[in-house]
Amino acid sequence: PETFQQLLSKFLTDLLVLDAAAIELIYGVMDHKLLELMARDAATFMPRVDINGVLQYYEQQVARGGTTVTTYFSPDELLYTMMYPQTNGSYGLPILDSVINEVAALLYAMDYIANSFSDSEIPPGILHLGVIGDEAYKRAKDDFKTTKGIKKSETKIRVVDNVDVVEWIQLKRPNREQQVVQLLNLIEKIVYRNFGVLPTEVGLVEGVTRATAEVWERLSQIKLIRPLMTMITSNFNSGIIPALGYKDVRFRFIIRRATDNRDEALAERDRVQGGLRTINETRDMDGYLPLQGGDRAFIL
Repeated sequence: PETFQQLLSKFLTDLLVLDAAAIELIYGVMDHKLLELMARDAATFMPRVDINGVLQYYEQQVARGGTTVTTYFSPDELLYTMMYPQTNGSYGLPILDSVINEVAALLYAMDYIANSFSDSEIPPGILHLGVIGDEAYKRAKDDFKTTKGIKKSETKIRVVDNVDVVEWIQLKRPNREQQVVQLLNLIEKIVYRNFGVLPTEVGLVEGVTRATAEVWERLSQIKLIRPLMTMITSNFNSGIIPALGYKDVRFRFIIRRATDNRDEALAERDRVQGGLRTINETRDMDGYLPLQGGDRAFIL
């Protein structure tokens, strides 16, 4: 047997990677009571729908010993959910697909950097020849045109004589290693942004004020954490809690901030003292047990 934390960890991992997660509800043979919850590999399950897109059953295909074993599950035997479902198919859109699309677009946009590593050994710049005759200028210009884009192994040194002053004005750019580091940083930011990870959590930003960090924390929760919590809560309350036979029980998450926010605390106090919320409603939001007499609203 596994703990609920292990079950939820497997469920969330599949959901974030595959945009599909599955929990099997195992019932007793005689009394049909729910006995166990088991996290299953969501990649092996296929929702089967009718022509109107209404779910009929789930089909599982697992390869064993060179053969494929097919098993069928009814909708009440499997809790199968997606975070980003689509109307044009039975499967969701994984976050990793968005990451891959963004990274691919970034690499295509920066393709010229890779070409500059091998196709041209001459750094971008301006060749100032000073006082030079027309014939020598044309010969130098033609030489540069013919050697532009030639690979390093084919590049030849051109010599122009009868020149008073020769000066190479280089257009500075980062070296190859620095460009690779910049590319990796951009890819990391794409991954973190899609998965809702805070820049301060991975050390991308240093010296951030407390107010800015708190704003980022709220944005991170709104983007990924709270939608995940809402979806899991809804699925558990509609698919698992009723199967347990409980009527007055509900599953929920409680997020407690690591540090107290004085502004939020003062605002909550005003709501209670103004009769907008009761004491127990406020305590319930923070995950605390109710107090006797705390269900009555009042105005201070």
